[in-house]
Amino acid sequence: LRYVFQREVMTADKLYGAAAAYLMLGVLWAYLYAIANHLQPGSFAFGGTAISPLIGDLLYFSFTVLTSTGFGDAVPVLRYARGLCVLEQLVGALFLGLFALIFSAGAAFGVWPPPPDGGLRGSDLAAGFAFGLVLLVTLLRPRREHRLG
Repeated sequence: LRYVFQREVMTADKLYGAAAAYLMLGVLWAYLYAIANHLQPGSFAFGGTAISPLIGDLLYFSFTVLTSTGFGDAVPVLRYARGLCVLEQLVGALFLGLFALIFSAGAAFGVWPPPPDGGLRGSDLAAGFAFGLVLLVTLLRPRREHRLG
């Protein structure tokens, strides 16, 4: 991650590094869910039934939480499992938001952070508007209610 967020020109390697880091975040959270389920079995419900899921199921669940798609077939049942989900959603949104900001600034200026030459350019405003729009849509998107049973 340090390489991805360095103050240099944005390259394809940095894009690949950011994608790899994002995927590794999903795997890390799946293992955290597995630890949580090991400590308190029945923390998650799949298809309306509280079970001890396999790691593949937790990978699926982790990526639906990380990307905020939440299909509704897998839900956290216990309070601390819900807390982990909230943290993962925040980490996923912040990672994408920060990367979008850095990528757009890197594309506009070639480096991050932008050089202090005073004043805003049109590309600064466009990047800020795009970031704000993505954040607003993500936060205001209607969620489906999850019901067990």
